[in-house]
Amino acid sequence: MSLITKSINKRELICYFSLVIFNLFLLSLLLRVGIYFDLFPQSSSRLDVDRVIISNKVKLSKTKNNAEILLIGDSSCLMNIDAKKFTELSGKKTYNLGTLSFLDFESYGALLTNALNNNNSVSLVCLFIHPEFLRRVAPSDTHVQFFRSCNNDTYDNNTNKNNYIHSLLKLNIFENVFYSKTPIPLKNNFSQFYGFTTFLDQYLNDHNGSAIDPRVFDIEMEHGNVLYKITDKKINDLIKLTALVPKESKFVLCLTPVPSEITGMNYSETIKSIKKQIFEHVKIDYILPMPFTLPATEFATKTHLNATSRALYTDIVYKKMIELDIIEK
Repeated sequence: MSLITKSINKRELICYFSLVIFNLFLLSLLLRVGIYFDLFPQSSSRLDVDRVIISNKVKLSKTKNNAEILLIGDSSCLMNIDAKKFTELSGKKTYNLGTLSFLDFESYGALLTNALNNNNSVSLVCLFIHPEFLRRVAPSDTHVQFFRSCNNDTYDNNTNKNNYIHSLLKLNIFENVFYSKTPIPLKNNFSQFYGFTTFLDQYLNDHNGSAIDPRVFDIEMEHGNVLYKITDKKINDLIKLTALVPKESKFVLCLTPVPSEITGMNYSETIKSIKKQIFEHVKIDYILPMPFTLPATEFATKTHLNATSRALYTDIVYKKMIELDIIEK
């Protein structure tokens, strides 16, 4: 028995290679046409908690849901206020657009603009932010890039940051759809509470954008409080944010609490100074007189309340708004 082999000459090899390249670019062209005509589902790769939260909030902000009250801010807004319960208490449809402190006021403003463009019945906008956010010098470039990608529907979600072939051929469309639909296990306490990325996404949908931080606060891991402050840039960004709120809507600011055990002697004076700076430069209807601190036992982390305290805090916020005639009973 003889083995007959055929050698491939250089010309044939070039033809094969050219055919592969042609097919790849044809696929890229079809994908780009599909994007142009909105033929593909707008999916974002959800590989972890942060990506799930950001992509979910962008989608929520673009949904017509007859929202009457919008909650915006960092993760203390996301974790400390139960929007579904607030809806039950107030009788007004409330949605939580709180995201992460790694973003910036510009990102919060983009979410607010989306929601206002899709809902013309918003009467109240509430900004909940933690002092940690106010002193942060700059946002996380990676988080801001991912947010902008989701908000602009560019399909470039940084899952293959250095893979130029994916970017050139737009193969990340398939990757994003795959990761957005595939349950990916979360890490640590989030895995025990939510399980998978898709479950966390569904939880946010079912609870009007609010979430629960399942972690347990360890006071021994904290080493006291560095002095909080609000930067000039944050003041200017806050001015721009308030300008987005319709004149017929009220705008409320609330600084969320810190564990009392890690604050210094002059913490209350520090917060009062921050409030004074805001009042002097920013047009805000109300700054809620909420507690500056709470016992460490009520926290999941330094910035997030646990599930039990979250429910009580939501009640207190509602009652304060009733007392100040921000919301009619």
